Amino acid sequence: MRVVKNGDPSSMISCVLKDHISFEDLSDIIYGSLNCIKTEDSHIRVFKMGGVEIFDEDVQYIKDGDILYVSFGEEFDESSNFAVYKMIRCIGEGGYGKVFEAKNRITKEKVAIKMIDC
Repeated sequence: MRVVKNGDPSSMISCVLKDHISFEDLSDIIYGSLNCIKTEDSHIRVFKMGGVEIFDEDVQYIKDGDILYVSFGEEFDESSNFAVYKMIRCIGEGGYGKVFEAKNRITKEKVAIKMIDC
């Protein structure tokens, strides 16, 4: 499993999960991986790709290689979907946006990503 701080596509941390883990155990692993101190007031939210939130009953469905996005209470940040890619350079620009050469951080595959201006 890989953990990304919601809204911060520059960081990605790999973690290993044991079988039959609870959301509380997952929370402890995430806090440790992100070097954060867990307090009684701490509350994290965990999302899968696309912003689907993970709850206690969903933890059993996390698979090896999944990317999880973690927030400290905030809603899912759509820009987090790009965390799996490292933007290398702009390779084109037009009236609707820019095209970037990017590399998948996991598979190392090079791709082109078009960012449309809003």
